Amino acid sequence: MELTQHQFNSVFGKRLRALRKIRRCSQKALCRKGRFHVNTVRYWETEKGVPSLWAYWKICKILEVPLDYFFEREEEIPEV
Repeated sequence: MELTQHQFNSVFGKRLRALRKIRRCSQKALCRKGRFHVNTVRYWETEKGVPSLWAYWKICKILEVPLDYFFEREEEIPEV
């Protein structure tokens, strides 16, 4: 099943927020570590957009997940 842009934004935002909570990383801390604007993570988590490829790579590195983490189907998401 193919996702629409809005559906993908929603899935990405929810997974980012959940992963951040598991890693005990605040939005502010993620912004600081990734050198993102202070509102950027909130923007992604509220389904208004997704990061650029470069920002996406930095998020995965900071939160210590493989690059395909956000693209896995729900039942295939690895334990973090």
